[in-house]
Amino acid sequence: MGYWYLLIGAVLVVAFVFLYRRLLTFGKGLYHHKASHLVIITNNSQQSIEWLIRSYHMANHLRAGGLKKGRITCLDMGSSDDTISIIERLKQKYDHLDVFSHKLSSEEELTQWLKAEQQKEKVVVLDLRDIDEDKETA
Repeated sequence: MGYWYLLIGAVLVVAFVFLYRRLLTFGKGLYHHKASHLVIITNNSQQSIEWLIRSYHMANHLRAGGLKKGRITCLDMGSSDDTISIIERLKQKYDHLDVFSHKLSSEEELTQWLKAEQQKEKVVVLDLRDIDEDKETA
């Protein structure tokens, strides 16, 4: 009688593993955006930058099973707060993090740089300049 319990338990475990793997492959089919490069535009963004980089790294790690590291590029537009030091500290932990301190003279130059990057690979752009300015005025 005890063997039946073991047999039923083994069948249930196999069925659970099968369903779990099916759900994982089904979920991957729904998400078609395959961008692996995040570009963050910052200007005095010390309040947002650290949690954003850590969250992106964790989400990318969980989604890809730790096999694929997404690239992060931070374009700083002349921060006067601790944004650059926070990014430099995180760069020591995350080797896929690039930092560019750009003093671009116009939004047009920024747009041209982003278009050039988008021709190389799919890019997601997050502009933190407006978000942090709104927090400071509130």
